[in-house]
Amino acid sequence: MKIIKISLLSIIALFSAITASEKEEIKTFVKDGITYNVNLSSNHISTDQKIAARVNNKSLSPSGFKLYTNFGHFSPLGENLKNHFNPGYSIGAILQTPKSFNLFKKDWVISVSGKYSKLPSRENSDYNQFSMMDFLTHFSTNFGPILFDIGAGISRTNSISSIASINETALTGSIDIGYSIIKQDDLDLILNLNLRYTTSGPEFSINNSEDSTSELMGLSLKFGKNINL
Repeated sequence: MKIIKISLLSIIALFSAITASEKEEIKTFVKDGITYNVNLSSNHISTDQKIAARVNNKSLSPSGFKLYTNFGHFSPLGENLKNHFNPGYSIGAILQTPKSFNLFKKDWVISVSGKYSKLPSRENSDYNQFSMMDFLTHFSTNFGPILFDIGAGISRTNSISSIASINETALTGSIDIGYSIIKQDDLDLILNLNLRYTTSGPEFSINNSEDSTSELMGLSLKFGKNINL
């Protein structure tokens, strides 16, 4: 009987020793708020799935700002431009802010923009090109899918003729009428008609004392997307 007891105790002790030797050694560490478990025997890494899912599912919150990019066609309207330049292109960006005010029972949203426009010269013209860089502040509202925008600011014009390249700074006013083609929570697509008046026009030479203005009309597409922070 003693022999049987001794044998059983020996088997239990041996089994405990084997189990202890085979027990996996686990090391933990924390990164980006997630606890990782590393099995030193197999180098296998595991984590708390609930915590990882909660961290990975964090989404950015809307900032209230929306960024529009626009590109399209621009045509000269005034005789001083039509006689010397062909239709050209424009490209720019508009940052719509969350700021607005109420006027005439309508909410007007405040935006700022920068746009570059370029008109190539006509054949046999004394000019090479006429370009403008605008920086405007806008006030816009809507009438359903129809969008109305008034802008004002400054423009930097550049006239390149056969004898000179002249830069001037001028005041600019603009009116935009747009049609919302796509209106979603995170994406806008707008067909836009722009009319613009600038108190500076092409100058052939520095000694030219005649006042010149620029009247232009453009048709463009605007793509808008929310900015999330």
